[in-house]
Amino acid sequence: MMIESNIKYLTRVELIYTCMANLCVHLSKDCSVRLDGSLAEYTEPNNFNRMFYYDKETAPEEKAKLLLHDCDVLLKLCGKDFEGMKDYELFVRCLEEQTVVENGCRRFRTKEERSMSSNMLQNPSDPEATYRSKAGKPHRGYVANIEESVGTNGSVITSYDYKQNTYSDSQFLKDRLEEIETSDEKICITADGAYSGDENTKLAKEKNVELITTTLSGKGTPDVFADFTYNEDGTKLESCAAGYAPQKCSYRKSTGQIIATFFGEACLNCPHKRECNPKFKPHKAIVTTSLKAKKRAEYVRNMNTEKFKLFAKLRNGVETIPSIFRKNFRLDKLPRGIIRGKFFFGSKVIA
Repeated sequence: MMIESNIKYLTRVELIYTCMANLCVHLSKDCSVRLDGSLAEYTEPNNFNRMFYYDKETAPEEKAKLLLHDCDVLLKLCGKDFEGMKDYELFVRCLEEQTVVENGCRRFRTKEERSMSSNMLQNPSDPEATYRSKAGKPHRGYVANIEESVGTNGSVITSYDYKQNTYSDSQFLKDRLEEIETSDEKICITADGAYSGDENTKLAKEKNVELITTTLSGKGTPDVFADFTYNEDGTKLESCAAGYAPQKCSYRKSTGQIIATFFGEACLNCPHKRECNPKFKPHKAIVTTSLKAKKRAEYVRNMNTEKFKLFAKLRNGVETIPSIFRKNFRLDKLPRGIIRGKFFFGSKVIA
């Protein structure tokens, strides 16, 4: 579940202004520091609106230039006397992420110069909130993972976790599998395709857990690849679905792919050529495949069985939990910060 942090979206200029204003307000209460000139204006409550909304005469570029000049003045005024103070640390962090000093002058980083990290500061009101794009929508905040156990007597939430929203679904499952003890009886865990992966499948087998992911993300794989045979470590193709052995194989370690070369006539008259989609060259045909493609094709083939369809329906039942949370428990009003957010989310799980 994506949990939105209760923060306002800020542009780069607004973000730097807010961090600077917070620091100026803090310094204005400190008798050891005196703010003069333009810096004193940042302590006024209505200065933000006056600068960004009421002032129509000053060009945006000129406003940004004046703002960065004031930032350098404030940095020089603070020196190193306020290291460790929250508002000062956020101000410095924001400047390092969004600006750069060039020839003694501070300017905004260009798109190419910015790392565009998801961990960049989104709003000083919640410095732990991270950015993530999911299903084409931007999210700023956190993500929750829920595990529901189902038996003959009903169902109940037996585990939950709460992280920054850059934490992957696959890692949530990996963490959970490492926590549980090996069971004498086989346990079945069903999840969607985002929880799949060779590491998770291997770890599940070690814990006597059958992992079933009901959807697969990424590029589709032809069904015919399920009938290909490989050597044990998956570095060589031994035969294709039609039983032909390749003339030559080359293995790319970086991608795990195998480039197999077959006789041209064999592939030209093969009933599977439309699925394999080989690249024909004079007297030969080239097929690109991998052991991962075989496993994926086998899994997709298994998805059409009645047993798998039953587990898919069972997994869909867990979708009611996020729906109930959002409808009845006001998830988008959680306190800011990962520790407080996790505590309050856990309270809602108990409720």
